This record gives sequence, C-alpha cells and structure tokens, in this order.
Amino acid sequence: MEKGDVIAFAEKIVRLDSDACGEIVHSLMLARALSKVVRGLDKLARDDDHRDLAQQALKNLGFN
Repeated sequence: MEKGDVIAFAEKIVRLDSDACGEIVHSLMLARALSKVVRGLDKLARDDDHRDLAQQALKNLGFN
C-alpha cells in the first residue's frame, strides 16, 4: 500500500470500536488464508496425478 492509502486506512480505523477492528483483522486473515489455499490448488492443478481434484476444488470455490 502507498503511504497515503495507509494514512487514510489508519484514520478510519482509529474511529472504530474494538469489535469492528476485530472483524477487520479476522477478514484480512481469512483473505490471506484463502489466497494461500488458491495458490496451492493452482499449483496442484499442474500435477498430473491430482489435476482433476484441484480443478474441481477451484471450481467449487468459484475460481476457474
């Protein structure tokens, strides 16, 4: 993120209560975990032995 974006984000965060901040952290953690899973499935889709399984999992998650 650019410095200006970080400043704008911080200015919004300091106005939120702890529950809202906790939800943001949880969402960001889930997004990061999902990104890792999708990268792993994408890599597995190149494996001849597991291609179909990985492609079906990606499709079911909404990634084609």
